Amino acid sequence: MPVKAYWLDESKKDIVQYDFEGKWTWDEFYPIYEEALRMEKAQPHRVDVILDFQRSGKVPPNALTHIKGITDKQPDNIGLSIFVTQNRFFNVMYDVAIKFYPKTKRYFVISETIEEAHNIIIKDRETEKEAS
Repeated sequence: MPVKAYWLDESKKDIVQYDFEGKWTWDEFYPIYEEALRMEKAQPHRVDVILDFQRSGKVPPNALTHIKGITDKQPDNIGLSIFVTQNRFFNVMYDVAIKFYPKTKRYFVISETIEEAHNIIIKDRETEKEAS
């Protein structure tokens, strides 16, 4: 299956990880995304998301339109959504997305490794606790 989503730690249920492999389509993504939304909304605490694109090909067409729709559906308890990729196209797409849809900057971050993504989440959670 080219798109999967699951709890990174089933006992904590605080990070959903998506794995994208090879060529995938929006039709394959959306049923997985809808299930992940249900998982996230069922939690009383913050949930972060890691989207691992390291084994994926290109993003399907019309990505900016889809990113806008995805951003509008984020539940209140969502923390960060971190794209893990070394594909420079993601950086360009991210820059364009935050220019046209500034709200996306609240949710989306790009990381080059899974380890870096975890560190970004840890730091953001600490900052959030300090602000409370």
